[in-house]
Amino acid sequence: MLPHEVPTTLPPCAPGFDLENGRLVTDVSQADVYMCGTEIASGALTEAGPQGVALLAGQMVCDVLDAPASDYTSEILIHTASNTGTNELLPERSTAFVVKTRNGRYAKLNLDFNGPGGCLNGGSSGIGALGMRFMWRLAPAGSTAFAD
Repeated sequence: MLPHEVPTTLPPCAPGFDLENGRLVTDVSQADVYMCGTEIASGALTEAGPQGVALLAGQMVCDVLDAPASDYTSEILIHTASNTGTNELLPERSTAFVVKTRNGRYAKLNLDFNGPGGCLNGGSSGIGALGMRFMWRLAPAGSTAFAD
């Protein structure tokens, strides 16, 4: 492939993240949270928390002091960032998530970056997220309270 050519396929990456150990995992059965694509036309990702994930819309992650007692589900739909160049605040930046880890701890997280993606082969459709960056904090073992 020449340097100016756009690849038509991307290499596989680790689909999941182990929040307690702070590492990517290739086996989603070892993941506390992972993302997967959807088939909807606008482009979206599903955030999956196998043990449960709760969406706290309109709450900044720093304002979440305690894990919610209910409203956990295994998957939450996240719309991808717009690639229109509007530079508007993305809704997920003011949305926190609480994830139950495989070991029963709680982690709060938010998406710091939900990057718009281009479409391969010059097409006009496809999953719009090219990358994500998130931050998280773990509650102490046996606690639902977050220290920060």
